[in-house]
Amino acid sequence: VGAYAAAMTTATDVKKINEDAVIGFVGGVDSPVINDFLYGYILGAQSVNPDIKVDTRYIGNYIDPAKGKELAESMINDNNCDIIWGVAGNAGNGAAEACLETGKAYFIGVDSDQESTFSAEMAGITLTSGLKNIGDSLVWFFDEWDAGNEYWGQQILIGINEGGVGLVTDKNYDKISPDSVKETVDNAVAAVTNGEVEVPSAIGDTTNAVVELRESVRP
Repeated sequence: VGAYAAAMTTATDVKKINEDAVIGFVGGVDSPVINDFLYGYILGAQSVNPDIKVDTRYIGNYIDPAKGKELAESMINDNNCDIIWGVAGNAGNGAAEACLETGKAYFIGVDSDQESTFSAEMAGITLTSGLKNIGDSLVWFFDEWDAGNEYWGQQILIGINEGGVGLVTDKNYDKISPDSVKETVDNAVAAVTNGEVEVPSAIGDTTNAVVELRESVRP
């Protein structure tokens, strides 16, 4: 869902209008877990702008913010990325530093509300964060167990309907995003929730469809 915010924001003159819209994705390791985030990011952005480009790069680990910063700076300066999602643990924070220091891009956090964990300056360029709601996921699991549904030894994917993932909608998102962006994001959440839109997963996908998609949208 964060992709809707990214694609809409890059087109609604929050900072500038980028006619050849390019958004960025700084991942930790090129793996199904990270590419699962990327899959939804690309498809969500394309649903807003079919011609959007997504500059995807991988740090190779989760502990090197200097590398994350270097990759993000290149995205911003070479390809005019003005929204970058960092999905690389601590290493992804380097991408936020690049957004701040260049003054040309917004950052999207991951897993937790990163705006609440950053300095005031870094928080200022964090548009929103994609949330991984571990607590809510555990509650869902035990509620299911109480209801007689056991998942021991199984791989289960917990999404919006179960409260497993979400999006920060207060703070900068609320203050900065135009109403048109908020409406589009709300509609996207509703479409996924009611089953109108099905988001594929890179986890367990043996066709490598996300890799083909990733390569097709490079700037």
